[in-house]
Formats: sequence, C-alpha cells, structure tokens
Amino acid sequence: MNILIVDDSAANLLALSNTLTDLNLTITATHSGEAALKILLKSETLPEVAILDVQMPMMDGYELAKIMRSHPRTQHIPIIFLSAIYTDDWHVALGYKSGAVDFLTKPFNPDILRAKVNVFLDIARYRQENEALILHAKEQADLLAIAKTEFLANMSHEIRTPIHAILGLSELALQKDTVIETHHYLEKINQCTLNLMCILNDILDSSKLEAGSIHIEFIEFNLDFILQSLSNLFSDNAAEKGIKFEIEISADVPRDLIGDGYKLQQILTNLIRNAVNFTSEDGIIIFRITLQRMEKQKARLLFSVIDTGIGLSSDKYEAIFQPFSQADGSITRRFGGTGLGLSISQKLLQMMGGEFVVQCVLGEGCCFSFELSLDVQMEKSAQSDKEERQLIDAKKFNKSMLNFPASNSSKDSVLRTPDEIKAFNQITVELDELLEGKDFISDRLLDTLKLYLNSNQIQQFSKLYKLIRNIKYDEARKILKQIVEL
Repeated sequence: MNILIVDDSAANLLALSNTLTDLNLTITATHSGEAALKILLKSETLPEVAILDVQMPMMDGYELAKIMRSHPRTQHIPIIFLSAIYTDDWHVALGYKSGAVDFLTKPFNPDILRAKVNVFLDIARYRQENEALILHAKEQADLLAIAKTEFLANMSHEIRTPIHAILGLSELALQKDTVIETHHYLEKINQCTLNLMCILNDILDSSKLEAGSIHIEFIEFNLDFILQSLSNLFSDNAAEKGIKFEIEISADVPRDLIGDGYKLQQILTNLIRNAVNFTSEDGIIIFRITLQRMEKQKARLLFSVIDTGIGLSSDKYEAIFQPFSQADGSITRRFGGTGLGLSISQKLLQMMGGEFVVQCVLGEGCCFSFELSLDVQMEKSAQSDKEERQLIDAKKFNKSMLNFPASNSSKDSVLRTPDEIKAFNQITVELDELLEGKDFISDRLLDTLKLYLNSNQIQQFSKLYKLIRNIKYDEARKILKQIVEL
C-alpha cells in the first residue's frame, strides 16, 4: 500500500513519515503541490491515501485537491488535509468542497491520524479485492461468451447443411408434376424450412452481437442492388397476401455509396418482413428513401418503412426492441417469430450511427424510420449517373421496374488488370464450389463478385442473385457459367 505526503516543511514531512512507519506503507514525501502532481501523473503506482498541507507556496493544498479531483487518474484518491493556521469552520468547509474526505489540525494526534489512515487503507483494500473479483468474473463471462459463440457457429454449420438439403430437394420436388395435395405439402415444407433458416440466422446474429464479434465495414456498394434484392424477396410474398408493396426513392438520392451495405440490407429486411407479417389483405406497405442533406462527401439518407398493419400502442415501443420480446404474447401465437429481428436491427443500426424513430397507431399501422450518413463514391462520373437515372425509374420501384444499371463508365467491357482477372477467377471458382455443394452463400461473397463485373455481366448477376436466394443452385450454376463466359 502507498501513501503520499505533501508539506512544505521538512520537519512536518519527517514527523508524518515517522508516525505512519509502523503501518508498513510505501511512503512518498514531497515538499510542493507541483512536485506532487508530477509524481501522481508519472508514477505507475498511485497512492491509496494522500495527506496534504493546506498552506504551501505557489500551489496550496486546496488547489492541488481540486486538480486531483478533476483528473480521471487521481480523482478516486482519498485526501486528508492538515493545517496549523486554517482551522476555522469556513476553511474546513472549503477543504471538503475542494475534495477532501477529512480535515485535521496541527499539532495532530498520532493515534487519530493512524486510525483515520487505516480506515481509508481498508477501503482501498476492499476496492482492490472487489475490482479483482469483477475482473475475474468479466474474464470468465468473456470466455463463456466466446465458447457460446463458437458452439453456435459450429452448430449453425451442422444445422444449415441438412436445412439446405431439405430446401434444395423440396425445390426440386416442386418442379415435378405432383398431385395437388403433395404439391401443397411440399410448399409447406419449403416455407417452414425457410422460416427455420431465418430463426437460425437471428439466433446466431444475436449471439455474435452479444459477444462483440460483429463489426461495421466500410466498402463500396450500390443502393439499387439492395432495392432489387428487397423487391425480389418480398414482392411475391406481399402479392400472395393481397398487399400492395411499393419501393419509392427520391431522384436526388445517390446510388453508389460507401458503408456496410450488407448490414443495411439486413436492417431493412427485418423491417419489411415485419411489415409483411403484420399487414393483412388489401393493406399497403411503402419502403421510402429520401435525401435529407449532403454533408461534403456524405449523404444523409432517411429510410422509412410504412405499413397499414395491426399497429402498436406507444407503451410497447421499448419492449419490441428487447431480445426475444414482442408487443404481447398473442403476437407470437398469431404471427410467429422469435422477437429477435428488431433487437438485432437496433444494435446494428446503433453501431452504424443511427437510431430508430417509431410512429404507430394501434389498429392503423406503423412507420419505422432511421437516418444514416453514408459516404458517396465520388469517382463516379456525372455521365454515368445520368445513364443510370435513364435506366431506373427514380420515383417508384416495384418488381417490374427494378433493374440493375446496364452501363457504368468507370467499368470497361472487359476486366482491366491481371489482378482483377485473378480475383474474379478465384471468386467464381469458390462460388461454383459452394453452389455444387449446396452450401450457404453469403451476401458478402456476392457483393465482392459484383465489384469485378463489367456492364454485360451485371445483367446476368441479377438473375444469379435471385436464383441463389431462392435456393435454385443448379440453375444458378448455369447463370454463373454464362457470367464467366461474357
């Protein structure tokens, strides 16, 4: 244990040091406030207690105490004032206001000083012991979290393999001529397996977020690609329920951005999936993107998902963002779901610097919105932007309207460098092996492949992505072969 003594009198320093010698302390004694600060800021080991004289030249004890209390490194050190002159109530009160925990007068009683110092040393010992216990508990919790994440990752792989087999085989069976009843059963098997895959992904993502193993990336992505994916994913589902699903985007929204497009799509997928689930026949769902403002090379975008579904009362807003929680128990019974989607989305959005804004009316619908600042790819030429706008309806998107841009002036019709050719070949070989083995294919791999495609290949890439997401791997391999040959 360590103690710091500060007094401008050498005799007082000696007397105090001798008084505390039998406490088995490491005593550091200095003659001024300035010297004490240097010791406190440079020493690896801080004192458990500081005894300060009040009246000292240059920097008195009050000023030193205030500085110690204001600095994160020293603010926890208990300070005992000693004074022979300033003993009135006003100065004692000033000492406490400056940050002292006790105020003694000179000449001091050695027994009382030792007793008081012992009290603060005991408190310091208890604090150190508790900090050690807390640190040990944290380390154990971290180890458990890592073990759980590894276990879930391994189990996820083991579970995904048979799930992919069920999806693939049921998809093949659905293409065969079967009696109506058998076809109906196969559709149920296929849909239930897809739901199981979503649940598995949610549980794994929640575990990764809890363990802190998910990080935000900053890579180039195209907003139109995300819109196409969302349209492909939800247009048919909405139509089957008799729901009108529209995607609207302002003409001034930049398409070529830098950020984590994969996680942005994951957030939007959760929001739109909820809207589809909780909206009944003849309802409307609108996914809208507008430009709020440009900030140098950043675009501040507002994303909104509006539905005419069951709505939500304002007292349930916080509950829906809790893991495994929904507005009430009947929601799970009526609509299903794990209650993880919004919790995962909120954590991802916060990591990206955004926050959800929820506006709902019970029985009438909801609007979930958020803003994000995303870097704009400045190397895209104005001519390229003009060409893309001509190919895409900038006001409204639906399944028939959504198409990828057919040309991009920053891309040539052929790959330009040997490194690009090598990277393209490696990615296509890896993708072909995954398709052949009917293994899980991440959006990140597809996003990376898209970076190396020319304008002609982009057209086929849209078909490839849709086939992969619909688990039609054999057909996807044929499209991949066409992409490679272009």
